[in-house]
Amino acid sequence: MRTIEDICIFLQIKEKGKGTIYNFVDDTRKLRKNNGLIVKKTAEKYINNDVKRKAKIILYEEEIPLLKGKVLSFLLWFYRLKLRDFLFIGVTGTTGKSSTSYLIHEHILDSYLFTNVKGIKNSYYIENTTPYNFSLIEGLLEAKKKKKTVIILELSSIAMSELRINEIYFNFIILLNLESDHLDYHKTIENYHNAKFKYISKFGKTNIINSKLKEQFEFKNAIYFEAYNEEIKNLFVNEYELIFESNYAAVNMLLSKIDSGKYKVTKLHYVEPLIGRMMVVKQKPLIIIDYAHTAVAFENALSMFKNREGSLIVVFGCGGNRDKEKRSIIGQIVLKYADVPIVTEDNSRKEELENIISNIVGKDYGKFVVIKMRSEAIRYAIKIAKPKDVVLIMGKGHEDMLIGINTIHFSDIEEVKKWM
Repeated sequence: MRTIEDICIFLQIKEKGKGTIYNFVDDTRKLRKNNGLIVKKTAEKYINNDVKRKAKIILYEEEIPLLKGKVLSFLLWFYRLKLRDFLFIGVTGTTGKSSTSYLIHEHILDSYLFTNVKGIKNSYYIENTTPYNFSLIEGLLEAKKKKKTVIILELSSIAMSELRINEIYFNFIILLNLESDHLDYHKTIENYHNAKFKYISKFGKTNIINSKLKEQFEFKNAIYFEAYNEEIKNLFVNEYELIFESNYAAVNMLLSKIDSGKYKVTKLHYVEPLIGRMMVVKQKPLIIIDYAHTAVAFENALSMFKNREGSLIVVFGCGGNRDKEKRSIIGQIVLKYADVPIVTEDNSRKEELENIISNIVGKDYGKFVVIKMRSEAIRYAIKIAKPKDVVLIMGKGHEDMLIGINTIHFSDIEEVKKWM
């Protein structure tokens, strides 16, 4: 809560009326009585007379030098939040961000997690991998209310390129791995890698980096973790859980650097995987649901079962309007490991499903089972599976389905339980 006079003095602008502002929003649909509105240039067209009457003060970001690119600083001041009251941990990499962030959360008792997975205790749900300013502030306010002082954020390459969080210097940034992703946005793998490298080098106070990347980049303030070691292997009961081994190694390094006298840190221990991440739904046949949607994630997951006794049945697809180049690569990886590769729907968005499937299978159409409806594909996989077989259902994890511009409720977990 701040007076309009105080706001104008802070921003060094002419006074815009009298009164008290209790909250700021950046979405006219969320505008309430005694709210202020911050408007980006791209949203100026939505500011009509009704909005002007409703908002107690309107701040146009582009027109105010102390606001342009510094909205977070303004919001921190407005809500009386101090960054120094928190320890910030950022997690990035081509794969494993959500699993590792959750793993950290389970090992630091006074932590607060920003996540796109619902139902996690002491967390703030966001739809994006990395929050925008207003979501970040809302989450920090909740963390403060709950007296949680360690903030865990996933950092996507797109958010890094946009400098979405450009006013927080992270106490720790973990880089798990660096392969290829989001080329529809970055255009080249070099741009994708450089987005992460530049951000980490600028905003990370201590950077915990996979030792495999030591020769590729010279990171500032870097310490390196070995992705694989015997001590961590002993934490796992099932061999396929070794896919998380490097995640545990990174977290182990992090825990050793955090002041255990100031923060409630536990010893490294096994944590049940996050929902939709190598999630076992049934043992015989072994049915696993996994979020994998990049080539390296498919390779890592499927290779875990190359020495299996039974057959490997894989249900998968690729997203529409995204990274078309990776479709055939993923298709060939599945073909290499799977005895029964089943291609189906996976977030086709505005693209024709037939086109996506064609990109995946290429000239090998006859080697794949094509079942367009995901529910039917899952049903078929479970129907043909024998007790010693493995069924991997890939790509969706915990998420709903995106068809056209609509989000449709669809749960791989619910579907498996329906057909078991």
